[in-house]
This record gives sequence, structure tokens and C-alpha cells, in this order.
Amino acid sequence: MTLAQQRIGEVLKWIQISSAPRRTPLNDPTIVGPFAVIVPSELDAPLTPGFAANALPLFAPKAQCEGLALPPIDKEAPASQDRMKERLEHLLWKVQAGALPPCRFVPLPDGRETLREAMERAGATDTDLDRLPLLGVPLWALSAWDSASITARLASFP
Repeated sequence: MTLAQQRIGEVLKWIQISSAPRRTPLNDPTIVGPFAVIVPSELDAPLTPGFAANALPLFAPKAQCEGLALPPIDKEAPASQDRMKERLEHLLWKVQAGALPPCRFVPLPDGRETLREAMERAGATDTDLDRLPLLGVPLWALSAWDSASITARLASFP
């Protein structure tokens, strides 16, 4: 297992914990739903959009996902975490704070491009994919304002 696979596995574990149902103070169930979903993708194949507007798919190279117990890809937005931008910002904050392992995020303004094209546009072609997880972020699902905000934030990552 490569270091990138181990790291993406840590991100996956955190996503699963963040997606688990919880109990309210009165012990009633709260269905949380998928915080995000990691979508294994070929570097040179177009991505597969088709996700609900507030779903948070994170497109990762297929090789980085090998050996991981990925859950089924849920294309729906979570019922109780309905703002994709806020979930994405929380994930970015966790990585920047060191609570999650380092990752390379690349903006995806168009769901029809490939991860390699996104890497080239973002100047990330030198990313060591055996060491650093690559996660494509679906900006096409955000407003222009939110997309610009996230793009600016992604510029602060390695």
C-alpha cells in the first residue's frame, strides 16, 4: 500500500464517521447522510458527474483507491448536511489544521474534463501520486461566488 493510499484511507475513515447517524439529546435518531463520497476515477477519462446539487463527490485517481473498502457511491445530497460548500470548507480546514493527512486538491470547474486535465490547469502535474492523495473538487456544482471562494482557498494548498 502506498503512502497516498494510506492517507486517502484516513480521509475515507473520517468521512464515514462524519456520515454516521447520531442521536439527539433526547435520544431520537438523526440521519446524517453522506458527508462526501470518494469516486475512483481514471486519470485520462472524463469524470462522471450526475450527482445531486449538494452532494460532495471527491474524484480520486483509481490507483489511489485500490485496496480501500469504499462504500457504494451515493449520488444524493445528505438530508441534514445540505450545504456542499460548507462541508468542503470543513474538509479543507481539517487538512490545513493537520487533523487529516495532507492532500492535493484540484478544482474541477467542468464535470466533463479529466483529472489529468485538471492537474495540468492547476499546475499539479508534479504531484507524487504515490505519496500525496489527489482529490478533484466539483466546482461546477457551486455558484460563481462560492466557486471563486473555494478556488482561492485551494491555492493555499501544496
